[in-house]
Amino acid sequence: MASKTLPHGIYVPIIAFFNDDAKQSLDLKTYDAHIRWLGSTGIAGITVQGSTGEAACLSREEKNAMTSTTRKALDAASPNKKLTIIVGTCGAQSTAQAIEAIEDAKAHGGDFALVLPPSYYANFFSTADIEQFYKDVADASPLPVLIYSYPFVSGGLDMNTELLGRIASHPNIVGIKHTDHSLSKQARMAANRNNFGSDFAVLGGASDYLLATLSVGGQGAITGIGNVTPRVVQKAFDLFQAGKTQECLAISQLISKGEWALLKGGLHGTKYATTYWNELPTVAATPRKPLSLPTEENRKWQETELKELVELERKLEAEAGAKGPYGKYL
Repeated sequence: MASKTLPHGIYVPIIAFFNDDAKQSLDLKTYDAHIRWLGSTGIAGITVQGSTGEAACLSREEKNAMTSTTRKALDAASPNKKLTIIVGTCGAQSTAQAIEAIEDAKAHGGDFALVLPPSYYANFFSTADIEQFYKDVADASPLPVLIYSYPFVSGGLDMNTELLGRIASHPNIVGIKHTDHSLSKQARMAANRNNFGSDFAVLGGASDYLLATLSVGGQGAITGIGNVTPRVVQKAFDLFQAGKTQECLAISQLISKGEWALLKGGLHGTKYATTYWNELPTVAATPRKPLSLPTEENRKWQETELKELVELERKLEAEAGAKGPYGKYL
């Protein structure tokens, strides 16, 4: 059974890119460029096949292609330090499907599995069913498992602290992503992490409360805004680790303003902001149908409310001697 510690820090849940063809096939060229850019920014790693990556809309073959492309691109971008890949199991509606997804992740270069509870029959599940699901998956998983707590996409299934604590006691379950956005749950899980069966990592599911997550004992975040301003979010994390909480607070407040712009646009907003600020063609922002581009009003919001945050990103890029928006070089 696999058992290892998740490196602490900032993880970016990668978006998917699609070609402008009838099937909206994967645009792996743009995807590869995006991964390479992210891999050079100092983040801890990438999360693939999560909600931001439209995993529920991808075939098994497409998911595997994205994982293997991620591994190759990250290794090229960071040859001297292996960056971590967390692979989601979004869309798995049974224990067997979740295990199969993790086996695929392992075979294609993944390091950890991010496991969402099944949602289709959520109204029929008992607490014991959910607990058993995670136990069975963790027992069989060739990768260490992270719990994915995200009621909005899990049929409203909101796991309380007692249930999460019992699940976390499994030796092959090594962390949690709190996209329930509950700071109180994060605090309780962090307070109890030494009682679990591993070096357990508590991660926020967004970065508009990054300082709060870290302040209650969390180990980092998996945050969509990292697709737009990865260096800024990493800077905030580094400042906290260095004990510079006031400087971290100033950047965290700026991040929070920008994150709200993304949250107002949902998945659409994150894709559009990533495309716009990295100077990619607008078609790169198109999600898989029947999802569509954000409204004109929301697009303007992404273009104005993120301006100050992106200016800081460009400043940090210049200080690191890095190029500007990678879309220029595709």
